[in-house]
Amino acid sequence: MDKMKAISPDRLKRFAAAIAVIVIGVTLRLTGYEVGLPYGFVKYGGSLLWGVMVYLLVTVILPDRPRLQLFISVMIAVAAELLRLYHTPWLDEFRLTLAGGAAARANLLRLEHRCLSVRDRRRRDGRPRSDDPPATPLSKKAG
Repeated sequence: MDKMKAISPDRLKRFAAAIAVIVIGVTLRLTGYEVGLPYGFVKYGGSLLWGVMVYLLVTVILPDRPRLQLFISVMIAVAAELLRLYHTPWLDEFRLTLAGGAAARANLLRLEHRCLSVRDRRRRDGRPRSDDPPATPLSKKAG
């Protein structure tokens, strides 16, 4: 018999768990608000499930290497967060789709989208456009 390495039952269990986490995460994101779950539960629950999914998939790929699994999982999470800071029109449109939201870690929520759109409306030289609302001071000085 060839020296083929069979897939261990532990790897199969982790893979099945990752698939279950994906299903739960998509269900949470698609129906969480409709069934009345709190905003924080849907938003941060989906993010937590995304992190668990990444870790489980990395453990399937690299069994028996716990430190490397953790390092790669953290690097994937950091890279995903840094990618969210990069904006181009086509990438922003893709992120607004279901597939893009899943690929880019999460759909942009309306509040996040508004914050980003206000920032993106600024000119390259930093001056606000003529249709920007006037800036309001954060605190009024007494005196």
